[in-house]
Amino acid sequence: MTAIMALLLDRIKAGREQKPGQQIWPPTAFAAVAAIVQMFGLTGLADLESERPRRETLTPGERRSLFPLLSAAQYQLTMAILQEYDNPYLGYARTPGEITISHQLWQGHAKIDPMSLARTSLTAIWRQQSAGWPK
Repeated sequence: MTAIMALLLDRIKAGREQKPGQQIWPPTAFAAVAAIVQMFGLTGLADLESERPRRETLTPGERRSLFPLLSAAQYQLTMAILQEYDNPYLGYARTPGEITISHQLWQGHAKIDPMSLARTSLTAIWRQQSAGWPK
C-alpha cells in the first residue's frame, strides 16, 4: 500500500510541476463598463467627460460580477459605451475617465502586458507612457 501511495504522490507532484504559472483572466469589457455605469450612476456618454463629484475608483471586488443586473437604460448606456470605446483595455477601466483613457492608451501603446493592466490603474499607466517612461 505504501508503494502505491508513493507512486500517487509522485504523480501529483509531477502534475503540479507541469502546470503553467499564474494566469491572468482578463476582465470582460461588458462587466467592467456595467459596474462603472452602476457604481458611478452614469446616465449618458457625456457623463464620461463630466467633472461632477464622484467616487474616486472601484475596488477590484466591485467589478467582478460575471452577470451584472442592469436596468434597460443602464444596459443601453453600457452597450453605447462598448460601441464607442471598443478596445482590449476597456475591461481594465475602473472609473469613467479610464474608459476614455483606455481607448487613447490602446491607440498609442497597443502592447501592454495583462499583468501590468491588472495591477496598475489605466490612469497611472497613461501618465507613465505620456511622460516617456519605458514602454
